[in-house]
Amino acid sequence: MSTSHAWAGLSRHAQNEQMKMVVFPFAGGNATAFHSWLRDLPGHDWLSLDILQLPGRADRANEALLTDFNQIVDGIFPDLVRLAGEGPLLMMGYSMGACLAYELTLRLEHRCGVSPVGLLLAARKAPAFYYATEERRYFDQERMRQEIRRLGGTPEAVLRNPEVFEHFYKVLSADFQALESYRPDLNSVVQAPIAVIGGIDDPETDIGQLYAWQRHAHSSFDLHMLKGGHFFIQTEKQALLRLLHHYAVIFKDRF
Repeated sequence: MSTSHAWAGLSRHAQNEQMKMVVFPFAGGNATAFHSWLRDLPGHDWLSLDILQLPGRADRANEALLTDFNQIVDGIFPDLVRLAGEGPLLMMGYSMGACLAYELTLRLEHRCGVSPVGLLLAARKAPAFYYATEERRYFDQERMRQEIRRLGGTPEAVLRNPEVFEHFYKVLSADFQALESYRPDLNSVVQAPIAVIGGIDDPETDIGQLYAWQRHAHSSFDLHMLKGGHFFIQTEKQALLRLLHHYAVIFKDRF
């Protein structure tokens, strides 16, 4: 298995590939935010990477932003089916990306009878708590700035540059609209083992909301907390990558 899907913004191909990790970024993010993973995630000899690039950003900036969650999933799914037919997949989603990874795992299992070797979900509350999310798609630019500062992870230079922030605001608003259109099945269960990773000081998600993912795991479930807030992906990057590699090895050995 050496090919990548059409939505892959960045890829790493392992010479002796035994598994491919498909990474789904957070709202407002793009594949570039994960560029260092190509170098720093252990397992170069056996673990390949595909990092998702949604339309309307980076090298897909000339494409229209998508504001419907199901439309995003529908667009990704055919390529994911092809990849799943080529070899083992490990799904990894961060924040909004966790929702995409979970829903696509459900589709693979229900429609194709194919289960990823594992599902890694970071910085995202379980489906039962989705409906408590504030409708951020309606935020004006100033209110959005306040929300971004609350969550952290975005350089102040981006927030203070009118031209740069205007584009970021459009992308983030579209992603929030898509996320708020998601209506998960609260009784859904995946066959793939689930590992959830959270930030101890995340203002967006508490440990109880993370632990509630256990209801959606048919097989094994694990929860690991790291230092940091919502964007521990930045402040605790090396610890996160070591943990992802740890789970990848466990899932590979089980496969």
